[in-house]
Amino acid sequence: MHIKLSEPVVIAMGPETEKTGWGPYQFPELIQTKDGRLLCNFNVGEDSVTAYGNARPYFISSDLGRTWQEISPKEAACLQGVLLPNGDVLHYRELPSIPLEGLTLPQPVCTSPKGFAIYSMEDVAHTPCNKTWEFIRINAENPQGITEQAVVHWPHMFVSAAKGVLIRPFPRGRIRVAPDGTLWMPDYCAAGIDPKDGSVASNQYSVYLLKSKDFGHTWELVHFLPYIPKTEKEAVSEGYNENDIGFAPDGSLFRLIRTHVIYKESAFCPMLISHSADGGNTWSQPEDFDFTGVWPTILTLKCGVTLATYGRPGLFLRATDDPACRRWDAPMELIHSNRVPNEPGSTVNVATCSYTDMVMLDDRTAGLIYSDFTVKDENGKLRKSILFRTISVE
Repeated sequence: MHIKLSEPVVIAMGPETEKTGWGPYQFPELIQTKDGRLLCNFNVGEDSVTAYGNARPYFISSDLGRTWQEISPKEAACLQGVLLPNGDVLHYRELPSIPLEGLTLPQPVCTSPKGFAIYSMEDVAHTPCNKTWEFIRINAENPQGITEQAVVHWPHMFVSAAKGVLIRPFPRGRIRVAPDGTLWMPDYCAAGIDPKDGSVASNQYSVYLLKSKDFGHTWELVHFLPYIPKTEKEAVSEGYNENDIGFAPDGSLFRLIRTHVIYKESAFCPMLISHSADGGNTWSQPEDFDFTGVWPTILTLKCGVTLATYGRPGLFLRATDDPACRRWDAPMELIHSNRVPNEPGSTVNVATCSYTDMVMLDDRTAGLIYSDFTVKDENGKLRKSILFRTISVE
């Protein structure tokens, strides 16, 4: 198996890297529209729970990523979303957080090491929070999109508050379509609240997995994995954080899970991998996949090769043609970072936010979007930029 990468194409060049901190021109999303065009968006504001729901810029390509043009959010609204097997296009809404000023809240169930206060949904029922996820659905009957409130069967669901705001429920993963047409949402939250009895299994980030059998109208919590630290080093970890789910060619499932640390005094923590052979009901104990990694992105091409991107520091691509996705080739470094353990470094040294997204362009080709903080403009200044490349399997 040989992986070939195209030269990067600049979608958007942003502010000077040395003058702009974390947040702007980061966290990109890539979507293939129903008519085959590519649509991307990314964050331009602060990286904060107070910025949820803020507007993003949109760029579109009609030539498989060779050139890009900016379009308005209004134009993008009727294009954005995941194409479902029934022909609908579905996109969840990232809901703005609610200022705590004026709200009366009970004592939290627990507080996380990062300062998130955790509340039972039943305890905050008087607030604008609802036990639902909000989606925009586009179809023949509603070509401009219609807002829906999905039913979410999540026993002992909870919400969190931090930085003076109450964070409303919305998915924190990607909608993934399984080969059988079901939808999956690999989610994560600021604590591990056991859905069986509402007890606090962990006060650190933990992961949740939800499934929909009716094209996103109803979601069911099918798996919960709390983070239980075993060592002093693990106690300052992010916990089980951003994750993605893959559907291996042999019919099994697997997940990549972030444990990467952001605290200055902490060394890197590994990206983990877990497998399921029974349709997602039970999962293997997570094992190391690589030395680090944030927001993993998984894509299986029709040729049978599965790709994974992740990073921080830097950006990496791994591939496997193993039908069970258990044996992987060595990582390919796409962006090099000068960051070393215990030294977070500047935005320039980190080089990328390491968040990525991928879509399948044909049976053997994927489109990749990512940030690069070291792109030079015509005056030699480093600019935070959003780039696109193709990944070809030969």
